[in-house]
Amino acid sequence: MQAILDRVAARARGPVEGLFGPGSAVWTVARENVLFTGAPRALLMQLAHPAVLSGVAQHSEVAKDPFGRSVRTFEAMYTLTFGDLESALRVIRTVWKRHQSVRGNVLADTASPVAGAPYEATDPGLLLWVWATLHDTMVRMFETFVRPLGAEERVAFYENGKVLQMAFGMPEKDIPPTVEDFDAYVRGVLDGPVLDVPREARDQWDLLVRQPPSSGLVGALALPRKRAVSLLIDGSPVRVLAPAVARLLAAGTLPPRLREGYGFTWSRADAALFKVLVEATRRSVAFLPRHLRYHAAYRRGMERVKARRAA
Repeated sequence: MQAILDRVAARARGPVEGLFGPGSAVWTVARENVLFTGAPRALLMQLAHPAVLSGVAQHSEVAKDPFGRSVRTFEAMYTLTFGDLESALRVIRTVWKRHQSVRGNVLADTASPVAGAPYEATDPGLLLWVWATLHDTMVRMFETFVRPLGAEERVAFYENGKVLQMAFGMPEKDIPPTVEDFDAYVRGVLDGPVLDVPREARDQWDLLVRQPPSSGLVGALALPRKRAVSLLIDGSPVRVLAPAVARLLAAGTLPPRLREGYGFTWSRADAALFKVLVEATRRSVAFLPRHLRYHAAYRRGMERVKARRAA
């Protein structure tokens, strides 16, 4: 753990700026609240890896405490991205300690060649796939709902992502060196034999979409953890529409192989509805005021840095 902390701290922008700071590619991309629309895609890509699925099923508290788990997960990610250096390093320690106990055997009921094999959360291969689903999804959502990334921006964003990979315990030698190598890795996994969508993966997805919408939105958007907020989000018609929207976002953005594996339909009507959703969202994002468009963690980070510069 200390080696990880040292490597990450050596690449940090500064004690106040944190790992990246204003003007970095990751702050430019990750500040967009609309990226949360990619959560269904990233989750389903992760669950399609039988070892990740087994870890979630055997060690996660999502069934017992979906609200609390969501809040903790998003708080950790946004602290790593937008927090000061001390806070970011504290998150790294917490995640590292938590991962030490996440180990077991992959479920046997899967067509994947890793069925029944031992796994542990600190395995570089698993860490790389989990990070790949997040990074690839962030790029996909930003370019879908905000604007295309230029070639230099995409490279800069990937270089920032390497620091986050190291923060979660990835050895630097195991990180794809260029963005082209990363894209080739993702394509290789998607086309390879390891991924599978057994019944347990579909059950996990069904469990999550049955949860109240507030169990995800409060953590993702850093909304106040108040009963009134939860009741507002979970009230009709939001409670009725949320699962349908989540499925449409997943079906419209997943690779075809995984879309079919999860049993999502994709008719011409679905494609047309998805196109309308994308266009309406993109237009809305362009006109949103900063306090609605950008995440609260980003706004706090900017205020912290400005205060330090003023001092």
